[in-house]
Amino acid sequence: MKGEILGERYQVEQLLDKKAGRRTFLAHDLQSNQPNEKNISKKHFSLGSA
Repeated sequence: MKGEILGERYQVEQLLDKKAGRRTFLAHDLQSNQPNEKNISKKHFSLGSA
């Protein structure tokens, strides 16, 4: 999970929370131009099983 790239933009640092159908990550925004604003919380929703 750590280091995984989501949506070709967010690099996962750690999983913050996991609930049914939802995961919340602390991630780096790889497209940000602001060096002090790269850490963000990213929510990922699953709408069904693959």
